[in-house]
Amino acid sequence: MNENSEVIICSREENSDKFWATIGGMGLTGIILSAKFKLKNIESAYIRQESIKAENLDEVFRLFDDSEDWTYNVAWIDCFQKGKNLGRSILMRGEHALKAELPSSLQKKSLKLKEKFKPTVPFYFPGFVLNALTIKIFNFLYYNKQTKKQLNNFIDYETFFYPLDVINDWNKIYGKSGFIQYQMVIPKENGKEGMRQILEAIAKSGNGSFLAVLKLFGKHNPQAYNSFPVEGYTLALDFKVNKGLRKLVDQLDTIVENFGGRIYLTKDSMSKSSLTNYLRNVDSPKFVSLQHKRIINNNG
Repeated sequence: MNENSEVIICSREENSDKFWATIGGMGLTGIILSAKFKLKNIESAYIRQESIKAENLDEVFRLFDDSEDWTYNVAWIDCFQKGKNLGRSILMRGEHALKAELPSSLQKKSLKLKEKFKPTVPFYFPGFVLNALTIKIFNFLYYNKQTKKQLNNFIDYETFFYPLDVINDWNKIYGKSGFIQYQMVIPKENGKEGMRQILEAIAKSGNGSFLAVLKLFGKHNPQAYNSFPVEGYTLALDFKVNKGLRKLVDQLDTIVENFGGRIYLTKDSMSKSSLTNYLRNVDSPKFVSLQHKRIINNNG
């Protein structure tokens, strides 16, 4: 539904210009009332997972290159490491498990998840609890809980895709000031050096993220020009809100810009004038709603 309350049906064939502008358009073209998309057939609710420890950024990038044939690749990164250990991480790659692959204990109810106890964070943590020292301790324990270089196992899809959901109200760990999530993507050819500078800036700032996730995006469709993903490396970070955070975000923005990257604007809440700059440069301004045109005018 557009700014004039008109309901428009869009597809690759019908109103294709609006269709491609809407994909990743963050609501700039209007409100999506309903959508149809195709799902992948699976035989079980489990993922065949391989977890591989990487000592530094060079090693995890090699692992990503070696894992391009895998459907899912994601790496947790220790943001506080420096020097030869910069980018120390655990790569987790996975495929939807076939029923025949599962151990006998899981084959009987291969599409049903077992009920799990989920603890709840009962109150907002005091602001001093989550700090550089406690994050370093968490990162040390997380990296070393896997004692082997490589671990192969089967896990359910909730655990693989939504690891934070094992704890209810996990956001309270950040205290009442809350947190921001910062995500960017840097083109593949600049990925390693770009990520190196980003991790160095984070480690130097002391604003580490214990939830740092690195992924490799595949080729993108240039027709969906508003969509965030491009072929390259994306890093998602959760930062506790504090006085020094804006300075760090400004530094990260500059690094991303220097390497030709993008900021994920649907998560952004701190980057300087990012929405305004986006709207000024949007390829099809006729599809920008009146509300967002006012944002441009109000911000010069």
